[in-house]
Amino acid sequence: MFDLHGRSVVAHTLVKSGAGVVVADILDRDGSSTAAELGSQAVFRHLDVTDENQWRRVLDDAEATFGPLAVLVNNAGILDFGGVESESPAQFRHVLDVNLAGAWLGTHRAALVLPA
Repeated sequence: MFDLHGRSVVAHTLVKSGAGVVVADILDRDGSSTAAELGSQAVFRHLDVTDENQWRRVLDDAEATFGPLAVLVNNAGILDFGGVESESPAQFRHVLDVNLAGAWLGTHRAALVLPA
């Protein structure tokens, strides 16, 4: 089971229902803290959602730790409040990479292992 952002109500609900949860985030301190709050049914794993190899590693680890993947909560996302005139193309691409490519990569990798 996955929660890609710390402090999620979804992660707490999943743990209360008896699920194992992998809190995966690029923010190590926040992710570790959230997993610790969730208790023994949760672990933290570092994940940059824009990196397909990290997705593969985290999903493999989730299955090794908790068994077959049943749910993916793929909710990573960032905001950049700069206007189009002040935001650089690199900043814009980073937002797209996290919010679009990152979401797609996670869904793609999970679809390969989720039951039909």
